[in-house]
Amino acid sequence: MMRKAQETDRVRGDSARQVFGFCPVDHVAACEDVGDEFVGWTYSACLLAVVPAVILVMALIERRAWAVYTTTLASQCVGAWVRYIAVRVASSGDSELGKDLAILSAILIGFGSAGCVVAYSAIASEWFASSERALATSCTVQSNYAGWALGAVVFPYSVSDGHDLIDLQF
Repeated sequence: MMRKAQETDRVRGDSARQVFGFCPVDHVAACEDVGDEFVGWTYSACLLAVVPAVILVMALIERRAWAVYTTTLASQCVGAWVRYIAVRVASSGDSELGKDLAILSAILIGFGSAGCVVAYSAIASEWFASSERALATSCTVQSNYAGWALGAVVFPYSVSDGHDLIDLQF
């Protein structure tokens, strides 16, 4: 039973590698230990984009809150659509452009994430009474973690091939 679950998890993880051209679609065994650096960069690019963006957001959030909220939210939204397009493009055969778009989407999502991180307390202090601020801040922080946890569960158990990955990105 445990062996079957491990095999299923490996095949699901290979779907992204196949879509982005790291291994042939018809030869799952060839996917082992390839594409890990690219997958790592999709996460690292997001983190590297957060650092300078957080500094900019911290400097501007007090004076230009709505511009910061709008820009970072738009960056998150555009980044999500670019990620969807990256998977579509890669699955259609242009894996190099798909990879570039995936990294671009990570940068956009990272920039948008800076607004989320800095805005936790700013939104609470601006929009909530002092007696509600601790709860409002806690809810925003915990909703972020809940989203990460949900993504960690939904993606591995919802994707078994490239088409599932495209559908889930949408």
